[in-house]
Amino acid sequence: MGVLVAIPPFVRLVAEEKTEKVWNTVTELLQLSGRRIPHPDRWDQLDPLFHLAGCKNWRAFARSASFCTVDVVGGRYVLTPGVWDGKGYAGDQARAVELALDESHAVCAEALLRLLASNFTG
Repeated sequence: MGVLVAIPPFVRLVAEEKTEKVWNTVTELLQLSGRRIPHPDRWDQLDPLFHLAGCKNWRAFARSASFCTVDVVGGRYVLTPGVWDGKGYAGDQARAVELALDESHAVCAEALLRLLASNFTG
């Protein structure tokens, strides 16, 4: 069992721009990671995420979402798709993809989008 932590900023990309912007957005957000996460004053911190996705709550969001973590491990990007089990997401290590940090943005974006799409096709 694990914990998924998500705090703003949340970013939404429309389909027409995702291939161009997705990896730039990922690397910008990675630079924000590693910060101390403040203890929430309220427990509605994901509401902006649900709003961006057009969903009412976590259950509606998770049922229709595709999930993939992007980590930097040992000087490489590690992209790990998540599998929804009806309650939460678990990382599918068998389908994880490793990429060099200096890999082109186009290759990284394509790998990420392929993993996200594979969550819907199995």
